[in-house]
Amino acid sequence: MHERIAVEVEPDTAILLFTAAVTVITSLAFGLVPAWHVMRTAPALALAQRHGYYAPGWPRFTGPALVATQVALSLVLVTGAALLIDHVARLRHFNLGFQTDGVLLARLDPLRSGIKGEELAARYRQLLARLVAIAGVQSASISACTPIEGCGVSRFVAVPGFYERPEDRRYTALNIVAPRYLNTLGIPLLAGSDITPADAQRPRVAIVSSAMARHYFSGMDPIGRPVSIEKWTKDRAPYESIGVVGDWTQTELRGETPRALYMNMFQERSPYHQFSVRTSMDPAPVAAELRRAVRDTLPKVPVARMVTMNEQVDAAIVPERLMATLSKAFGVLGALLAGIGLYGLLAYTVARRTNEIGLRMALGATVADVRRLVLHAALGTVVAGLAGGLLLAWWLRPLVQRLIADLHVDKPWRGWPVLRVCVRWPRWRPKCPPGAP
Repeated sequence: MHERIAVEVEPDTAILLFTAAVTVITSLAFGLVPAWHVMRTAPALALAQRHGYYAPGWPRFTGPALVATQVALSLVLVTGAALLIDHVARLRHFNLGFQTDGVLLARLDPLRSGIKGEELAARYRQLLARLVAIAGVQSASISACTPIEGCGVSRFVAVPGFYERPEDRRYTALNIVAPRYLNTLGIPLLAGSDITPADAQRPRVAIVSSAMARHYFSGMDPIGRPVSIEKWTKDRAPYESIGVVGDWTQTELRGETPRALYMNMFQERSPYHQFSVRTSMDPAPVAAELRRAVRDTLPKVPVARMVTMNEQVDAAIVPERLMATLSKAFGVLGALLAGIGLYGLLAYTVARRTNEIGLRMALGATVADVRRLVLHAALGTVVAGLAGGLLLAWWLRPLVQRLIADLHVDKPWRGWPVLRVCVRWPRWRPKCPPGAP
């Protein structure tokens, strides 16, 4: 029950050449600076440095500057990773208009079974009854499609008495569902009644979404009103609207809420094959029982695909999840490299100042004094790097906002949970940022 995602892994010559060129240029750039410095150093000055004195001028500050730059870039990477992780968490808890937990989806493939039409519909009714009898299953239904996945079928609709300007016309998503579909997916019924098995003996009925009701029935009660579908109900009577349901997200987690229309599957010409099962437990154990029920009821019909609704939602945000994972890896790597660079700088500095440290201790300096001396230099480098990293991260906000439109870069504390804790002293109580505990 996992989504398979195709990843292109074929090497790209242009990317390989670009990477090799960047590696060579970086090696030359960072290797020529110390080589040039050594060639310009006089022998007497080199002997003086051997005894613990610093070279005058900018070379003395080259190491700390490079490490501070590394700390700044690492802070930018870590901040970006934290923001993207928070972004993915918000997408997973996005208000989809339906409930994702405990829903198992199974698509059947009856095309080569030889069973079709009313016979297949009767077998599907038997299968639904078998699924509901499974321990832990609360509800089961069938549909042409499910939210997030998208139906792929949409038409223009018309309502008698409503004039729609050409520029306001939008396609309406069509979904053909069996009874208890709304209950199975947790889509709220706002008005009217749900589709029931008894509807098969009456004129065709349909349920409209809130977005469709607002557009076509603004200020009027849509219950009982006829709805026609272009290129669908041309030779047949229009559908009777019997209910209004909440909006749900289709295909993408972002974007305009679609207008949707639900029709009764057992009133249509042929049944559809997407089964939805709501469970009160982990859907994984129910999957085996579902396959067994399909084999017993429809032995020639295979299960083409089985996935949970949560996995389907995760599949819809694969680019965001991939970016968050890569950013997290680069952030950890950058922080590790910054720590190694800081350690190397401190080790080099202490080694160069061994004679000075010995002289200080001979004059009465304690171990704590020497420790403060070393840590003071490290703290200055880290503080400078953090300050530069914060400024750089703030400056890059517009670029990040253009790359990911709905990323909350205007609230930097969202990516830093530690900053959400407000320090509250008895007399000084600063106002916390919105969203902080």
